[in-house]
Amino acid sequence: MKILIQIISITILFSSCTKDKLKGDREILIGKWTWIYSDHNYGWCNNMSFYDLKNPASVNQTFDIEFEKKGKVKLFENDNVKDENRVVFHNFQKDSENNFISKSFFYSIYLDNESENELYGHVNSDTLVILNSGFPFYGKKGCEFYWSYFIKQ
Repeated sequence: MKILIQIISITILFSSCTKDKLKGDREILIGKWTWIYSDHNYGWCNNMSFYDLKNPASVNQTFDIEFEKKGKVKLFENDNVKDENRVVFHNFQKDSENNFISKSFFYSIYLDNESENELYGHVNSDTLVILNSGFPFYGKKGCEFYWSYFIKQ
């Protein structure tokens, strides 16, 4: 019985620590990225469509995201660490289909390996785009959407 408990404990320990190191093409994410603006589309639940632009001056806040080679990501709000998570890639591939951003990659990252805590978007050498993923803003599903743009420091 003790051996069974030890095996279960070790299995839980190793499975809970899953993270992906940033190697190869994924190294493009390494470093600190500073939020410059977000496109906000909303009003759809009221059969309307509105747009506004949010930036550090308009919301009186700053946001940064920092990816570490060892597979960790830190989310900053007003220069304070808001959250720190393990990076687990759900998807990472060259964006040759839409060429949304020249020479870019599409990514989908499960923070701490939780699918409901996902960052997704596009990245190239100097621009990171996060789509409606909760950082820095999260739009109400079906009613609004954010495209948040970050530049590499």
